[in-house]
Amino acid sequence: IHRFTAPHADSAPRVRFRDEKSTQGVDRDEIEDNQFAAELLMPADLVVLRLRKVGFGSPTQELNENAEWLADLAREFNVSVHAMSVRIGNLVEELA
Repeated sequence: IHRFTAPHADSAPRVRFRDEKSTQGVDRDEIEDNQFAAELLMPADLVVLRLRKVGFGSPTQELNENAEWLADLAREFNVSVHAMSVRIGNLVEELA
């Protein structure tokens, strides 16, 4: 995603470990990395399809980390409940 002067095959990849700044959500590279990972692991069309199947958006369907359907969905995509919650939050407009 980010600018590298040489392909990884020709040189050692640059490793960037998480630090205090990366947890603040202000680093552009970190934001782009998170968006890429979210789309790779939880493609919007598949998540939206599954949310419609469980009736997400109905008055009784709440997005909270204790919801059984949310935990099931996170397991289905092999991600954490928190990651799935964030992804759903970012897809709310597509669900309207």
